[in-house]
Amino acid sequence: MKQRVGDRLSFERGVCVQQTLPWASEEPVRYETMQLIDVMGQDGGCILGPSRAIQGGTLPENIIAMFEPAGSYYPFLVGTILGSSHTAQLV
Repeated sequence: MKQRVGDRLSFERGVCVQQTLPWASEEPVRYETMQLIDVMGQDGGCILGPSRAIQGGTLPENIIAMFEPAGSYYPFLVGTILGSSHTAQLV
């Protein structure tokens, strides 16, 4: 679907709030976030966040682990992501 209409539509995808976010450790949360970026992030058009409302009792560390890669992990650029402003340096 992304390949067919991704140049005209944006897709909302989220980290699972029933299993991963409330029950996993930080590393699986980061991994799932990065997988979503790998699959849906190329050429933009991916709105990333939790799949639904974050459940009470979810560790704050896991919420941070979901949002950190969203601001710093983008494997499709030629070059690197620099500094806290996350500006891209293209080669």
